[in-house]
Parts: sequence; C-alpha cells; structure tokens
Amino acid sequence: MVAIHLKPDIDAIPVASIKKHLKKLQTTTEYLQRYSRWNYYNPHPETQLLFHNSPADERSLILGTQQGKTTAAGFEMAFAAVDCWPTWHKGRHPAPPQIERSAKFIGWYCSVSSQNVRDGAQNKLLGDISQKDGLGTGAIPLDYIEGITISRGISNFVDTITVRRETGGIGILQSKTYEQSVLSYQGVPVDLAWVDEDPGYDDRIYNELLGRTISTSGRIIVSLTPMLGLTPIRKRFIDASNPGKIFQIRGGIEKALHIPEARRAAIIASIPERERAARVHGLEQQGEGAVFTIPVEQIIFDRSPQTFPEYWPIVNGCDFSHGGQAVSAHPMAVASAAYDKSTDTIYIFDAFTMKQMLPEAHVARIKQSLVWDAPWLWPHDGSQVAQAGTGETISRMYRRLGLPMMPTHTTFKDAGYSFEAGIAEMEARFAAGSLLVARHLKEFFVEYANYHYKDGKIVKIDDDILSAVRQVVMGIRHAKALDPTRTTFDRLYEKKRPQFATGIDDWDVLTGRPYER
Repeated sequence: MVAIHLKPDIDAIPVASIKKHLKKLQTTTEYLQRYSRWNYYNPHPETQLLFHNSPADERSLILGTQQGKTTAAGFEMAFAAVDCWPTWHKGRHPAPPQIERSAKFIGWYCSVSSQNVRDGAQNKLLGDISQKDGLGTGAIPLDYIEGITISRGISNFVDTITVRRETGGIGILQSKTYEQSVLSYQGVPVDLAWVDEDPGYDDRIYNELLGRTISTSGRIIVSLTPMLGLTPIRKRFIDASNPGKIFQIRGGIEKALHIPEARRAAIIASIPERERAARVHGLEQQGEGAVFTIPVEQIIFDRSPQTFPEYWPIVNGCDFSHGGQAVSAHPMAVASAAYDKSTDTIYIFDAFTMKQMLPEAHVARIKQSLVWDAPWLWPHDGSQVAQAGTGETISRMYRRLGLPMMPTHTTFKDAGYSFEAGIAEMEARFAAGSLLVARHLKEFFVEYANYHYKDGKIVKIDDDILSAVRQVVMGIRHAKALDPTRTTFDRLYEKKRPQFATGIDDWDVLTGRPYER
C-alpha cells in the first residue's frame, strides 16, 4: 500500500488486503460489475457526453437535482487521475506537466463542507466507504486505488486518495472545503480541480483554483445546481464568449434519461414551486421569490419568422446603456417584436445586449437587422441629457445617428409608465400566452429565470433585455407594418443584388458576356 501525507489525525486504510479478500469471494464478472463501474458508465448524449468531450480549460455541467452532474464530474476526475480514457472520450487527455513533484497527477475535489464532500464528490469517486465492501464501488476502479487516508475530524471523511496510473506513477486526489481558508488553496500546482456545488458570492476560492492550474496547464470542472442564483461563477460561464476556453452545458429533467418519463410529473410536483427552476430545469434560483412564475416552456415559440404574415406590424424596444465602454457599464439591450392583432399576441423574435460599446457602434450593430427601421420604443431615462454642454438627450442622439426613435418615451395608453405596471402587464401576457419569446434567445431566458424579489422589492440587476421587452409591451400599439411586398423573414434574410457601374465593367471578362441585370 502507498501511504502519503500521513498526519497525526489521519488513518491509512489497508487497500491491498481488501482487494485480495474481495477477489476470492466473487467471480470475475461480479467483481468487475461492482468494482470497475466505469466499464458500465453510459453518459447522457445531450449533457454528460458534451461535458466530457469539451476541450475547454473550464467546463461546467449545470443540471437539476439528481440529474447526473456529480456522476459525470466524478468519472471525469477518475479518468484523468488514472490516465485511462474510454474510447468514446474525445476531450483532452493531457500529459503530466514537466515540473518537479512526487506525483504524476494532482487533483482537488471541493465542496461546501466536509459532509458535503463526503456525501457528494467522495462518494462518487470511491463509493460508500461506510458500507462493508463499499470501497471501490465508485468511479475509480478498486484495482487502481493504492491507498486512502481518513481524517479523524468527521466519520468516513477521506483526506487523500492515492491511485495507480495506467501510464506509470501515481496520482493524488485531495479533498477541500469552502469552509477552509483561502490560504489552504495556495501553493500546490493542480492538474484538475473539481468544484462540486457553488462556492457562493465570494469568488476568491475559484480565483485561487485558476492560479493553481497555471504551471500545469490544468483544468477546472464545475458541477452544480444553481440554487444560489447568479453568483460570480455562474456569470463567468454565462458571459463567456469563447467556448473553447470556458464552456458550459445546461439541462433539466427532460434530458435526464435515467429518470423515467412516467415519474417526472410526480417529481416536479414534490419540489416547492420557488425551487423548481433550479432543481427541475437547472435554471438559476431566484432570491425570495420569482418575479415571473410562468414556466419557461409555456412562453416559448418555435415558429419561424418566415411564416409571419406581411401585414403583421413590427416594433423595436430598447434599454439604454450607461457607463460607455467601462467593464462595469450597463449594456444596451434591444428587443424586436411582431404583433398579431387578431389574437393580441406579441412575438419577441430577436433580442440581444451590447456591452462596452459606444452609441455609434450600437447603431451599426442594430442596422445589421433589416427591421431596424421599425419604430423604436425607449424608456423615460432617454430624456436625460447625453453629454453635458450639448443639451442633446439620449433619445435624440440615437435619432441623429439614424434610428427612428418615437417622439416621446414609452407609456401605456393612459400615459402611465410605472415600472410595476409594466411588469404586471408582462406577467399577465405570459400567463395568457399572448407574450411569446423565440426559443433561441438564451440571454432573455437567463434574465427571466433570475428575476427575483429581495426585501419585497424587485432586484433590478441583469434585467436589460427584460426592460427592452417591457417597452415593447407598453407601447405595442405603435407597431408598424414595414413593407407589404415582403414578409418579416424576407427583410431579415434577403440578400441585395450586386450593383454595377455602367461602362467598360458591364462585361464579364471571364465569359465575354454582359452581366445580367
């Protein structure tokens, strides 16, 4: 047995004798089924498999409760520690770094507390060691486990796991908790760090993990149910623009293939309503309560804009940027909608935000959409002066830059424009099915899921697209049909025919024939 980092409060487990005893009691097939479980691991193709096969330096698997996130992360850690990869695994298989140390691989697995680590990540890696013959029934096959050391502070809590690597040498896995000082996360170069559940709103531990992987070109994997809402670690993955470096997979109960479809309704009903977004659908948990209570699937539409009749009027809504190009600046958000007057239904078919950009760049981006010339609805803060000394308001500045801004800020028919009334109208339309959002607008649905109350008031953070949609809902009567000869789809996707000058360039020099007009 290999024993490492033994401390006065830590006991070593005689793994070699355990293996010898168990092999005498079982057939080869029985032994492999129980103590080499990675041979029988079949990752879910739409969640777990994508997570395993991503080459990104930082990967997160965001799922609901008991939907396979910790299982997948546990097997990923096992494959890396032992350096033995299944044939279906197309992700990175890194070689040991060229640095001086006793082990070929060092991995950390971290969670909220010692008990959380023991019952979560440790259990997935080793199996339930509190049970007779439980060691080796997890992701790491028993034959590769060289030794474990038990901390005396909490029952059956493993401090260190030592494994034999398929390619030679040993790998060391060490447990960590968020209760420990940030200083305990310093000093050691780590090949793979596993964050199991959210560290919360203090991002120092995650930042230390990033530092630990620098010299090893190491990686970080994250498995969590987003019960804490839009924390720094969640924003890091949501806001990432390079999936080759920072990558996340999100899923819900509909993608959990191990949960029979016949049981799903009962499972959903058993979960408190305010926790369903996170525990069922893997969406961020709202604070004291969700602002919008209608399930996401009920407000989604899949209809192509190509099928919108040409007489449906179009309107755009916006929420202005504040702070210019600063990293902390409030982004500009826009939402484009088509309106079916016959059913009083609003279809939000485009929506996006623009960060760290000046107004000129906003307008250039907006004009990439061929519905940019529909009326623009804007909030009352657009009446503020854009630049001191000029007297020009924000809305007039965008009008000068070429957008058809409405003459005044958006109001209801009765001239009211209270924030609360706008939210109430959105919720009423969501409930009635008369405000629908295109499935691909992921930024909108992140904001929708995270919008919550605190101390009885709506938290107005990260609600930019929602604010743009609120303008649309309040001012939908201003929507305008753009061109009866073209559908909305045509305006979005048409290609302009090339223009040619008259004279010598009228002829194609390759064919000797005139260009067709």
